Amino acid sequence: MLNMGWSLVSPEPVFTEGRFDSQNLAFWDPVRARYRCYFRTPYRGVRGVGLVESDDFRQWEGPQMITLDPPHPEHFYTNATIPYFRNPRYRFAFPSRFRPDRRRLPEHGNDGVSEAVFLSSRDGVRFDRTFMQAWVRPGRDRRNWGDRSSMPAWGLLRTAEDELSVYISQHYRFDSAHLVRATLRLDGFASARAGYAGGQLRTTPIRFQGRRLVLNYATGAGGSVRVELQSESGEPLPGFTLQDAPDRYGDAIKETYGWKRGTDVSSLAGKRVRIRFVLKDSDLYSYRFTG
Repeated sequence: MLNMGWSLVSPEPVFTEGRFDSQNLAFWDPVRARYRCYFRTPYRGVRGVGLVESDDFRQWEGPQMITLDPPHPEHFYTNATIPYFRNPRYRFAFPSRFRPDRRRLPEHGNDGVSEAVFLSSRDGVRFDRTFMQAWVRPGRDRRNWGDRSSMPAWGLLRTAEDELSVYISQHYRFDSAHLVRATLRLDGFASARAGYAGGQLRTTPIRFQGRRLVLNYATGAGGSVRVELQSESGEPLPGFTLQDAPDRYGDAIKETYGWKRGTDVSSLAGKRVRIRFVLKDSDLYSYRFTG
């Protein structure tokens, strides 16, 4: 008969240098080819996020603190850090940001309000804070304005071809405490957004492989996305200029962008280029080269 039970690896704890009273996450990092563990620990007067690594899940190296860019001292009660399955070189985190200095419910027995925020990283140590605003707000439900609600559980679940689900705690300390499922589009954690007046952005120089540029975007009926490819120094490349770029509008998870000359960009593969996006009443969620 197959034994599916657990067996004790060590009678002693394998790691003790942290505060383990909240979400502590150990998982295999496929890019580092090592185990990583993210956990809550004090740091410069706030609740910070620590990191240790291991080859065998027994001997752990560290700890070190994750760093934030731009640096901003905030209480992170949990971290929900995970390699993104669409590209494991990205590590996303969804901490619960805690404000112990606030109280929305006068009758509530504990100080503090919470919300979920979004961080991203290429190495799992330095995390980008471009998006400082709340990722999930407490909302109109009064009981979510008590302390320590709006904490994302660990993990992302793909629940449809174009849909991700994340699970979030609500009503902490109340007898109605529960999890809810929130959904978002594939890659829809954040976007570059422009209003009806329009806006644009330009990438740093990049190298790509592939034949086609694929966009994940959404526009209004009067909105558009246009794309120009430039040299490393910022000069428009012949055949890929803004004058060659048609308006693209609609709502698509993966749609190939094309210029008057067509969709093939393989002549630029391996070269350092910049991408200029010109947006109007639209959100650009992600782009990638494929094919």
